[in-house]
Amino acid sequence: MAHKMSLREKVNSIQKRCWDIDAQPVAESLNLSNLERSYISRKLSIWITYFFLKIKSVTPNFVTNLWVILGIAGAVLLAFGEYWLSIMAVVLIYFSWLLDNVDGEISRYRNIVSVEGNFTDMVGHHIIFPLVFGALTLANIREGQDIFYIISGILATALVTPLTKMEENINILALLEYLAKYSDNPFKNKASELEVHDTDDRNSGSMKSVKSIISFAFTQCCMLYVLVATVILGLESYYLLFYGIGITLIFIPKFITRRKALGRIVRDPDLLKNQFRSDWIKASTDEDS
Repeated sequence: MAHKMSLREKVNSIQKRCWDIDAQPVAESLNLSNLERSYISRKLSIWITYFFLKIKSVTPNFVTNLWVILGIAGAVLLAFGEYWLSIMAVVLIYFSWLLDNVDGEISRYRNIVSVEGNFTDMVGHHIIFPLVFGALTLANIREGQDIFYIISGILATALVTPLTKMEENINILALLEYLAKYSDNPFKNKASELEVHDTDDRNSGSMKSVKSIISFAFTQCCMLYVLVATVILGLESYYLLFYGIGITLIFIPKFITRRKALGRIVRDPDLLKNQFRSDWIKASTDEDS
């Protein structure tokens, strides 16, 4: 007699197909943002995915549009500066965060790829947190908060996306420039023009840990959880102050170093290859062969 799968077993089998935690590369699995995705938000989102998979009319693009709309709606609610509206706002934003996993999980399960959906997803990641900081700044202006909070909010609004998406944009620029020079697959192994140095190997383990924690503090993942905590505690002004100053201090040196690194990445195919996720590289080389 065949074993009848329990609900949890069904959900676990779907998760293994959509996002197999054990199959993730070691370097990616140790990243703090990926740890959160793998062991917190993806553990929650897979239940939503399970429900949506039962509805054939629900497509990845529908879920993508939904999470972007919910994220924007949550950000707008923050502008009113009312406690319970702000609580509702972070609930919407966190649910939006979970749905950001769901669209990809449905896409992998049904083997659906959509350029339009990926574009909407990218736009959502670029606009929601600026709207969050902008809305909190507006709420502080309405409440007559000190000018330092207002300036911090403006800085955070202007720089949060350039900082959190800097690596992504650098990779796109490097790839476009590389493809403009070469017609073959950029992910093939080629002789490097520059010697590749892994600067992380020269750093002590403790220094790596400190850098990792600081970097994580300024990811959208950490900003989300800190936002939830500060809204519950009614400390949104301190949230603005911390991220307004912190984002600015980190953005300036990172911008300078990444400008220099861009030239190296463009000239060195191996460096370019290392910027992209392993599954993207595999898909690219499979298509080329």
